[in-house]
Parts: sequence; C-alpha cells; structure tokens
Amino acid sequence: MNKMKTETWFKVMIGVMILAVCLVLINVIFSIISGLIIRIAGVVMMVGIVVIVYQTVKRALKR
Repeated sequence: MNKMKTETWFKVMIGVMILAVCLVLINVIFSIISGLIIRIAGVVMMVGIVVIVYQTVKRALKR
C-alpha cells in the first residue's frame, strides 16, 4: 500500500515536472518569436521612414 502511494506520488511529481518544463519551453519560444517580430517590425518601420524621407527629399529637389 505504502509503496503504491509513493509510486503514484513519484509519477505525479514527474508529470508536474514535465508540465513545468513544457511551459518554460513554450514561454521561451514565445518570447523569442515576439522578440523577432518586434525586431522585424522595427526594421520595417525604419526602412519605411527612410523611404518616405528619401521620396520627400527627391520631390523637394525636383521642385
């Protein structure tokens, strides 16, 4: 009886540990993905601003 209890407790602990590891991994992956998205968005915005400035300067020079 006691052995069975400890075995089930051990299984529960292992399950909880696996769940915790999975959650941590998911969190890390999500943070990496969100960081990449933010970086890409920043680069795109910078490129857009540069293009807009370049076009306005070109138009001003044409006039």
